[in-house]
Amino acid sequence: MTEEKKLSFWQATLITINVMFGSGIFINTVNLGKIAGVFGFLSYATVALILLPLIFSLMALVKRYPEGGFYVYAAKELGSYWGFLSAWAYATGKLASAALLIHVFTMLIRTIITPLAAINPFLIDFFILGIFMWLNHYALKTSTRIIYGFIFCKVTPILFAILASIYLMGNWHVPTESLLFSGIPLSIPLVLYAFVGFETACSISLRIENPARNAARVILYSFLFTVIITTLYQLVTFLAIGPQLMKAEGFLEIFPTFFVHLFVKHHPATVHIVNIFHIAAAVSALGGSYGMIFSNAWNFYVIAENKHMFFSETLTNKNSYGIPFGCVLFEGFICAFYMIVTQANQIILQQISVFGCSIAFLLSVLALLKIHYAKKEYLLSSVTQYLACASTTALLIMCIRNFSYWGIEYLLLFIGNLVCGSLMYRWQRKITAI
Repeated sequence: MTEEKKLSFWQATLITINVMFGSGIFINTVNLGKIAGVFGFLSYATVALILLPLIFSLMALVKRYPEGGFYVYAAKELGSYWGFLSAWAYATGKLASAALLIHVFTMLIRTIITPLAAINPFLIDFFILGIFMWLNHYALKTSTRIIYGFIFCKVTPILFAILASIYLMGNWHVPTESLLFSGIPLSIPLVLYAFVGFETACSISLRIENPARNAARVILYSFLFTVIITTLYQLVTFLAIGPQLMKAEGFLEIFPTFFVHLFVKHHPATVHIVNIFHIAAAVSALGGSYGMIFSNAWNFYVIAENKHMFFSETLTNKNSYGIPFGCVLFEGFICAFYMIVTQANQIILQQISVFGCSIAFLLSVLALLKIHYAKKEYLLSSVTQYLACASTTALLIMCIRNFSYWGIEYLLLFIGNLVCGSLMYRWQRKITAI
């Protein structure tokens, strides 16, 4: 077995940005314009402020436990069961987002490559999922090179939209009907999904060079980068083509609208250029999914390493590249399950993902509070920790409320997943105790 390769600070930052910087920024463009108008960019700023105490809390935890991950944070302070529940909720919930992004790519690419429209989209989903399983078989070096390509595809259309908006500055216009300040609270769930992913560094901290120093910096840098770019993108895009965004049916109309404003006459190459940007947007969704599967395998690895899962020995067996491929295959099974059960419903999969992550966030903050009061280690101010606790609790309440509107059966499905996981944990504890 070859020596396991470590990720540099910049490699880990790119992996985290790749997970955060998914298709959410494109999907949200039109919806935010309709709900909050010109104030859509404030939705990003508002959610960033709400999440900031949580960011600082996770940074403190990853410095305290550089071997890291949600299992370690909760298990060390609250007990092994809470560590299991935190890691299990996060890992299984996060894969709902990975499944969604694969399906978003499929649906986009079927509109661009028309022969694919005749193929069942779920067959394409499963094919892509199989490719991801195969790619994750290889070493970190190979995987991070793939991620560089995903990052390039993500940045290109966003950079074009920002530069085009600045070029059209003379046409900037804010119609009265777009002053929808009251729409900011309604848009928070959409924005929240676009930001969740900053915690990826916690999952891969043990694979990062000098994790005690670098993992916390990865969390902060990737979060700030994503907040700045998404906020700027939403603001200038609306200023440039706001009235059209408020009337658009979906984000596929964004780039054609830009070209209408940029060129007086329709150029024959316009359609091809627009398709290129749409392909880049589709690849950005694919990149986000790949990054999640790439990093999330280590959450299952830690659970199995502590003998809390069935077939733990198989799941912790690393291949010649240092990858726990059994965990990767298990991820593929869960993604396929989500696609089938929810029929890849966008809102349901978003809610499952945020709900699972919020459970892990809350348990991590509670672990930090115990360190603060029981061990008298003042890693962070108590005010910041209480704010983080309040924000994560609010996220959970928001998710439960949204489930009650979009389908309470899916909340029960995820709770059933937590119950089954807990029974597995209890059974494994009995087995190891014998």
